[in-house]
Amino acid sequence: MWTETLFQHPLTRLAELQRADSLWSSDCFVGGRDDGLVSSLVAAALVEFALSNHGSADQRALAGDMARSATLKLSLREAGATGSEMDEGIDCVTSYLVLRLLEQLDQLPRTDTIFPAAHRPDAVVRHPSLRSFLNLKLGRDLVGQPTEMDAVRVLTLHRAGEIDQAKLADLWRVRFAGEQGWDGTWDNVTGLGYGLATCIMVMLWTAAGRPAPRPRPVHITAQETLFERCNLVMALAKIDGEAARAPATQIFQSMAADVQWGRVGPLTCAAALKLSAEMAQHAPAAATRPAALRLVS
Repeated sequence: MWTETLFQHPLTRLAELQRADSLWSSDCFVGGRDDGLVSSLVAAALVEFALSNHGSADQRALAGDMARSATLKLSLREAGATGSEMDEGIDCVTSYLVLRLLEQLDQLPRTDTIFPAAHRPDAVVRHPSLRSFLNLKLGRDLVGQPTEMDAVRVLTLHRAGEIDQAKLADLWRVRFAGEQGWDGTWDNVTGLGYGLATCIMVMLWTAAGRPAPRPRPVHITAQETLFERCNLVMALAKIDGEAARAPATQIFQSMAADVQWGRVGPLTCAAALKLSAEMAQHAPAAATRPAALRLVS
């Protein structure tokens, strides 16, 4: 099922939607957020695919090229090199993703785009707005810092080498695990739904070495948007890959049946690409795989 054809559709759609400035925009986000959050989420999915063993070499190269150009633009913004865009505050989800993207792009075999030293991850962390955000005291006494934002902040500190895995595991136990809802989700503040928030929380648990207590399985219904469902199934896959196989298959069968790739926005495309790559890691042996799913657009 997890074929090159499956990967090609979201890649082609993302290439079509990438703007001349290498970023993406979406009608999905709310609360006045700019294209930085959308583009960092899309680039994160692309670079993870580029670093995987999934799809063809040409598909991975295309994903890497799109992620690289977007990350260069985003890193210049984060480092404050393009003017006063960051003066009124910082989107911590975007900052975490840009920091992660800069690290991951170093692992790609192609290096045709070289990032100036001033825009490496340590320069991003030195940005005044981000530094102030990171220096906030850790703990439950943070006023106005929801669980999701605390998770992004400690993940950023972990990526920056300021929190080790053992500390991250402690924070998971005392700060984050108890906030999981009865349905396995966490509340969101980004305006992009609890699927993304839940995925972020499970990413933290994975980065912490999967410590106890283990997250409860995520409950998934057909009422969520496609973007939400992709993120919820990704979170479930990190907890239990076998349990995620059926809902993931249902998502891609529905997308194939609807043949609506031309109407799918960048966030959903990126989530679908990331989910397909995630599920390819949990695919059964070739002898027991279902027949390849052919998406026709």
